Amino acid sequence: RTQQYKDGVKISRSELQPGDLVTFATGVRGRISHIGIYIGDGEFIHSPRPGSRVRIDSLTSGYYNIRFHSAYRVVR
Repeated sequence: RTQQYKDGVKISRSELQPGDLVTFATGVRGRISHIGIYIGDGEFIHSPRPGSRVRIDSLTSGYYNIRFHSAYRVVR
């Protein structure tokens, strides 16, 4: 579910640290519809679709770069 980010504090893309949540607007309405975990060096880990394998992708090129929405840090 994409609701996990609501427990976090919004941060800028330049503040990303490993463990931060990255969100994407992959739908037609510009709403958050996908979430991943930033792992450093411009990469994040996620499952592209329910039932698909977890993989690592780049935040800085292609599909996810243009669909990047926001980032959050969960602090408890």
